[in-house]
Amino acid sequence: MAFNIDQNTETIKKLTPLKSLYGSWEGQPCLVVGAGPSLYSEIEHIKKLAEYGVKIMAVDKSFNFLKQNGIKPDITVSIDVQNIIVDMFDDSLIENDDVFALNVFNSPMVYEKLGKAKIYPFATFNPNDKMISDINKKLIESRFGTRLYATHAHNVVGINALEIAMWMGAKQIISIGNELCWYNKEDAMKSFVESDLRNHYIKDIGITVYTNEGFLRAANTPKFLKLVFPDGDMVPEDDAPFWIDASFGLIEDFYRCEASSLVKLLEKDVDENEKVSPCDCGVTAAACAPC
Repeated sequence: MAFNIDQNTETIKKLTPLKSLYGSWEGQPCLVVGAGPSLYSEIEHIKKLAEYGVKIMAVDKSFNFLKQNGIKPDITVSIDVQNIIVDMFDDSLIENDDVFALNVFNSPMVYEKLGKAKIYPFATFNPNDKMISDINKKLIESRFGTRLYATHAHNVVGINALEIAMWMGAKQIISIGNELCWYNKEDAMKSFVESDLRNHYIKDIGITVYTNEGFLRAANTPKFLKLVFPDGDMVPEDDAPFWIDASFGLIEDFYRCEASSLVKLLEKDVDENEKVSPCDCGVTAAACAPC
């Protein structure tokens, strides 16, 4: 991390902090798109949601797949320190008006590769973790003060993206492609050795999936975010934000709903008289096909 921030310092000093964008999506729906299986199976619904003006926040390599399918993310989030992350962004797809939120500890190769695009740097923090706080004081605050702090430290980048979406002011946050799990052991073992895997039963869909301890902790983060954003109710009452998970993975405290239902919810020509009281999944019953 020290090497990365040493290499990134002069570049970051010339850039505008991510926090300057906070509040700019006030009241707008937002789709947080990871690279999990539901991204690929729901791409047509994502296209439709984008057509209806839903803000698109991509997470790492989902950027490529979205761009290849004619969807331009409003912002793409990346936090990993490893050089391998640079391969997640295809040179031929990066344009001058693409927008990226990059952690100060991102690989210098990522900052260089995305240099022609618009980059907003940010730093994560955890006031309850002395080790993280000490590292931040030494490596971040000594260079930039506290102006880059923009999100809490989380286990996975997708959870950082969810928190950023809330700080941006999004009213409706919809998660797709953020499963944090695999549906069979063979796929799981492509990313983790067998000794690291944990079986986890998802009651909502009645199946056992494969995951690891880090992902299990990350899946509980929305409970923490409810404390950070006490006014951000997850129940779709009038004028209240709500969160929906169309990934059908581990993320907790999200209403579960198929992406096709989200499209129906946002159809511009839906007769307002058809919208009835919310069903258990958090979407109006007239719009929710599964219910």
